Amino acid sequence: MPLVLENFLDNNQVTNPLIVGGFIGLEVLENLFERGFKPIIVEATNQILPRYDIEIAKLLEKKICRIC
Repeated sequence: MPLVLENFLDNNQVTNPLIVGGFIGLEVLENLFERGFKPIIVEATNQILPRYDIEIAKLLEKKICRIC
């Protein structure tokens, strides 16, 4: 996770950070889970990972929902 983001999270009262559902956003999602946050995924399209196959995106979405 970028140091700027880590510093922001450490120095502010953040409980549910918003992230986007693209590849980089999902990488950040993993790091936020490891730090104990419950992030909220926001995506403008009808699926996370909009450049990937819908079947792959749906499988990943189900897995993320089980973790949340």
